[in-house]
Amino acid sequence: FLMSVMYHILLVHSEPIKVWCARCDYMGIVAQITGGFITLLLCMFYNTPNTVCVYIGLHLICVGIVMDTIHCNAHITTKDSDAERTAMFIGLACTVIVPLVHFIYATSVCPHVKATFVYHLLCFMGCVIVGAVLYVTHIPERWYPVVFDMCGNSHELMHWTIVVGDRKSTRLN
Repeated sequence: FLMSVMYHILLVHSEPIKVWCARCDYMGIVAQITGGFITLLLCMFYNTPNTVCVYIGLHLICVGIVMDTIHCNAHITTKDSDAERTAMFIGLACTVIVPLVHFIYATSVCPHVKATFVYHLLCFMGCVIVGAVLYVTHIPERWYPVVFDMCGNSHELMHWTIVVGDRKSTRLN
């Protein structure tokens, strides 16, 4: 969250600083997704470290692709790239689906524990997706153009849904 705070504080400085801070903000998002993913893997596959290593390796390949996209494409920080950028982060967050299916069908963990993991993970993913949709569609400021300029805009709602989702997912640790 520190990278996002830095971005929002320095947003009004200058265009080069804004672009640099935006890239740092995106790297913070990637770090948060990766940290949550690794924590979840360690909880799900605590007794099979080789499985954890394989899934972390595959996830880090995806992280590398996302980071390369962030650093090599200057257009990724523009307003026109909101949908592309959001899809990239949702795709990165969805890398947890394969390990989750593996956890559900190939482990001998108690069904109640599996249900708890699935519930918390789906709540987290639902919050992230709702926040992303609000952000990309610019709801509610699209419907009420001036009313939500200072408070309650789609960017703030996206941050709130991420916090709620993060809180929901950390309750299972």
